[in-house]
Amino acid sequence: MQLPKPILLEGSPGVGKTSLIEVLAKISGHILVRINLSEQTDISDLFGADLPVEGGEAGEFAWRDGPLLQALKNNHWIFT
Repeated sequence: MQLPKPILLEGSPGVGKTSLIEVLAKISGHILVRINLSEQTDISDLFGADLPVEGGEAGEFAWRDGPLLQALKNNHWIFT
């Protein structure tokens, strides 16, 4: 937690990596954002896209941040 860099945890399933990160985030006061990645995940799913404005005029679009960009902007911990 003292490193100003991201870290990568690797290991066998079921050894507690996720639980460890969840507990560390909670006791340190950080919000943990979990992002599930798959083969179908598109870059716009992570960073955001121009989407139609609800209740707006026809053809009106506005940028909406994706979960990764929101987490980065808010300095949240990101777990994939």
